[in-house]
Amino acid sequence: MANALVFHNCQLVFPDFFATGSLRVSDGRIASVQIGGNLNDPQAEVVDCAGDFLGPGFVDIHNHGAAGTDFIDGEVEGLAAALAWHQAQGSTSVLATLLTNPPEQIEKMVRRHVAAEAEGQLPGNFAGLHIEGPFMNPAKKGMHREDWMHDPNPAEYQSWVQAGAGRVRMITAAPEREGALEMYAWLRAQGVTGAMGHTTVTWERAQAAAAAGASHFVHVNNAMEWPTRARNADGWMQTHARGIGSYLTTDLFTGEIIGDGWHVTPELVRVLVKTKGVDRVALVSDASPLTGLPEGNYTVATMAVEVRAGHLCTMADGSGLASSVVSLLDIVRNLVRWGFPLLEAWRMASWTPARIVRLCDRGLLQVGNRADLVRLDAQLALKGVWQAGHLTT
Repeated sequence: MANALVFHNCQLVFPDFFATGSLRVSDGRIASVQIGGNLNDPQAEVVDCAGDFLGPGFVDIHNHGAAGTDFIDGEVEGLAAALAWHQAQGSTSVLATLLTNPPEQIEKMVRRHVAAEAEGQLPGNFAGLHIEGPFMNPAKKGMHREDWMHDPNPAEYQSWVQAGAGRVRMITAAPEREGALEMYAWLRAQGVTGAMGHTTVTWERAQAAAAAGASHFVHVNNAMEWPTRARNADGWMQTHARGIGSYLTTDLFTGEIIGDGWHVTPELVRVLVKTKGVDRVALVSDASPLTGLPEGNYTVATMAVEVRAGHLCTMADGSGLASSVVSLLDIVRNLVRWGFPLLEAWRMASWTPARIVRLCDRGLLQVGNRADLVRLDAQLALKGVWQAGHLTT
């Protein structure tokens, strides 16, 4: 690679606008941006984008794996292959998400990821870890194993964060569990995002969680409740906000949507985005380790799962969905197909999730940020992915 890399003739993708221009990369970072015309650097390698879109790489903060490897139990070679699969689809930052498991297995995998990164064995899109469970509500277990669920234990989650050496960026729990509020407060002090999910949380408990330090809802619409009619303490029927009502009415809360077309209908995606705005809705893949594999029957986390036509992944007994089998790029394309502006979809797949987990040097075309870039043509075909300025695909 030359000393510098310059992209010419681009439609640069900013959070609020497109601009014809040029971008220069040096030492893996965005060195300069020019709107109108092309930057001149005779020493640089030049990439002519021919009018294509050039924007920040996608930031996937909820992703369980791909290519047959689960981030909760894979060997290093498999972890690298799963990350590489998503990198090749434009996800230049991925939080490897650890499914509910016994505490010792979670710590083992935290240490495995951190050690593999330190030894240069993982692609550059490894951006840290998201621990989803085991502090869930069994009533909303999804494909998490109920017998591994329990209340938050400080000895466990503190050990995971310490073992992560700064790479554990989010932990999800059901806020109604005993000890959850104390966990959120401790996580906030460590700079770790406290998330809520797999929950029957009430509006009152969600507000208490917010006061303690929780700020995010995982996969909004899934494994949580919409406002429901129920009797209050005096016996009168009332509509109670529940989890999604809490998310929609509390400015502090961000949330994420699995936009594969199965987990949330396009109409509900519009409701959530219209109510919260693009700065408080992140797109995530929640990708299964089966992502990228052919249709068929598989086992994930000891559970029987089926991949069906149309990018559908279900429990083999038909009892529910079992994560998705799509990339974040697929989801961006879905939103555009459903009528969302490309700018909004790109923003919800880059800048918004980066901010949620405090990845402040990516997700935005800004001087000094990591040169994690994606090039798409007018039909949203992928034309190139650059990780810290290096072409990966």
